Amino acid sequence: MAWEREFDCNRQFHLWILATDLADEAELLDIEQQAKADAMAARTKAWNNFRQPINSVFQSCQQILQALPASDARDTHYRS
Repeated sequence: MAWEREFDCNRQFHLWILATDLADEAELLDIEQQAKADAMAARTKAWNNFRQPINSVFQSCQQILQALPASDARDTHYRS
């Protein structure tokens, strides 16, 4: 596992960018933080888009159930 951590392509690319003066550590940190924020926003949007039809059906079922008349707990058993 130590080898994988040391030679991870993302880590190596990070080191290469620093070595070639394409960016400094602060710029790379900003980019990383923005990438994480973008990924989280995309995940949230995807989850909400996935849940939207389910939530619509759930709300419809809730409306139907709320429209049913309330029953007395004694009426829940079958009578012979």
